[in-house]
Amino acid sequence: MHLRAWVERERAHAERAGLIVAGGLAALLVWSRLAFLDGSFWHDESYTVVNYVNEGPVEILAGEYLPNNHALFNLLAWATTNRLGRFEAAYRVWSVLPAIAAVALVAVWAWRRFGRAAGLSVAGLMVFAPVHMDLAPQARGYGIGFLSAAAMLVAADRAARTAETRAFVWFGAAAVVGIWTLPPLALPAVGHGIVLAARPATRRKAIAAVVATGTASVAFYAPVLTSVLSRSQDDYESGPMTFPEMLTSWYYDVARPTVDAAVPDGVSRGGVLLALVALALVAALWHLARAGEQLLALNLAVPVAFTFVAYWVARFYYFDRFSSFLLVYVAVAIALGLASIWDGARAFALLRATLAVVAAVAIVAGTNSVVAQARRLPHENFQLVGELVRRSGIDEVVASTARPAGLEYYVGKRRFTRVQFRGAEQVVCTKAAPFVYVVHQAFAPRVVDTSCLERRGAAHIRVRQNTRGPVDVWIVTVTPRA
Repeated sequence: MHLRAWVERERAHAERAGLIVAGGLAALLVWSRLAFLDGSFWHDESYTVVNYVNEGPVEILAGEYLPNNHALFNLLAWATTNRLGRFEAAYRVWSVLPAIAAVALVAVWAWRRFGRAAGLSVAGLMVFAPVHMDLAPQARGYGIGFLSAAAMLVAADRAARTAETRAFVWFGAAAVVGIWTLPPLALPAVGHGIVLAARPATRRKAIAAVVATGTASVAFYAPVLTSVLSRSQDDYESGPMTFPEMLTSWYYDVARPTVDAAVPDGVSRGGVLLALVALALVAALWHLARAGEQLLALNLAVPVAFTFVAYWVARFYYFDRFSSFLLVYVAVAIALGLASIWDGARAFALLRATLAVVAAVAIVAGTNSVVAQARRLPHENFQLVGELVRRSGIDEVVASTARPAGLEYYVGKRRFTRVQFRGAEQVVCTKAAPFVYVVHQAFAPRVVDTSCLERRGAAHIRVRQNTRGPVDVWIVTVTPRA
């Protein structure tokens, strides 16, 4: 009787501790992703807003296609900003809310399927993941991409276990929403389709779901379909995926940064991180095999493998953010391994206590990493540049920059004139005042000599940014002598 009471008491304590950790992770997730909603757009956000969202449905659906056009996201953002007004948070809401929902969905699913440790591990890894922290608050479609991948995984798992038609419908809907936002999400969708079609019991429904998804996607992109396909092979300073990248990108671009965020400073990286990820994945595979969950193992592995193989075979250009939605699969796989190690140590009190300490240290380290990211400078701070221009009261703006989208949004397309870096001195040194000169040296082939502006007594403000160097703003009020 006393033993049963003790067991029940310990179970209640564990449940309470799990809920406390879950609540803390949820609070950290919401705060960190919403903390930067009113921050400055960086180039890709500004370009998306100026050239697609603000231009409306015709330009989004049938205009010149570039990968910045995350079509479904842009349509939703256009509708929202028309209703609420054009400010940063209104543009970003359709990314940040789906990104938060993706974490909640996959964490609750893992908790129900595999227990408290699995759910908390998934939540922690996704909350700490730098790629989620970076992309979720942006005015782009990556948040919808995270939610699409999470919903596809959950629906594919249910479809594989139950063969319910409703599960296939949810899978197809999740895939369509993702593809209409980020076309590369077609690749993990096909990966799931391969797994589901391998079983006779689910083959017909799987093929029907994939065909329906493909038909809806082709119809949606019909006006720009050739551009979507051709642009996927453009070289945006990254080049097509190489064979070594195909084999290792899942680790270096997704798994390693996620685990690294939960490792305290001062701990040796490199081999330690690789060993941790390998141990977790082996433990996950062993656990899933013993539990008869081979189909779930395939639904985790095949979409990731198929995506990178397709990138390599088709010679698609590749940035690390183009695999961002695969975070869901990698985080779940690692989390299941960590949870199986925790559950396996149940009979060893000392080992369980050691793992609890390690988990607590990881949570603290991950929290510090998230807080540091949330407090960083904006990627690019053209919001402050625009504020300085407005406060100067000067209408004319001259700019030397290779990436004008930020100025187009914060200053206005018609308000500034671009001058090339080469020969900029001849323009700004002889130009009559008043004017504001903005120079962004990060992409300049040579440094612009602004000593003449110093001699004219121009006010100089250096705007610091998180990436791509500072932006120099010169407020010129004195006309040079002849």
